Amino acid sequence: MLNPDGVINGCHRCSLSADDLNRCWTDPLPNVQPTVYHTKALLVTLKQMGKLPLVFCDYHGHSRRKNVFLFGCNGQFSWSPNDSQRNDACVEMLPKILNHLAPSFSILNCNFSVEYNRESTARVTIWRQLGLQLSYTMESSYCGCDQGPYKDYHLGISQLLEMGCKFCQGIQHLLEKLKTCKDNNFLGSKNTLDEKLLKSEQFAGQADVNY
Repeated sequence: MLNPDGVINGCHRCSLSADDLNRCWTDPLPNVQPTVYHTKALLVTLKQMGKLPLVFCDYHGHSRRKNVFLFGCNGQFSWSPNDSQRNDACVEMLPKILNHLAPSFSILNCNFSVEYNRESTARVTIWRQLGLQLSYTMESSYCGCDQGPYKDYHLGISQLLEMGCKFCQGIQHLLEKLKTCKDNNFLGSKNTLDEKLLKSEQFAGQADVNY
């Protein structure tokens, strides 16, 4: 948890310094946003060591959209023309796997655009500054689900725990899939990636899913 002082005082978004901690990742201050500053510093250090994680995910609650979903970064849908040269075809792999694994997850609610007013968020900063392609925000709705077995129900502790379990399983399926790639840059045509993903989806769709 990066906002312990805010949460313990009833704030779901801002810290006690009145900062939105998901709008300061570009250049966090150590004495004002220490949790963000040191988390980012850890990721920078890991990159320098050549041990940058495969996936970065920031977990949030969402007050309007329903279900559980991911925001990711695809340079093809960026406000900056310079991002169009980036190869981010792999960003939709994990969401598609989760769409088969997790009853509360909805890929229809996912979004992979990079907006100018989101540049200082965790996912965009890690994607842009550290070059981590699979950088996400996972949103869990305050408003419940409108699809699947949890339709018209709120998401409780058991559903959130289930989503966490399915997220870990999804990463495992993703790792198995990426073993077939030739290098760590996820090189390959989008058609090739989609063909491999289809096999992963077929496998994931048979594993531990109770609809």
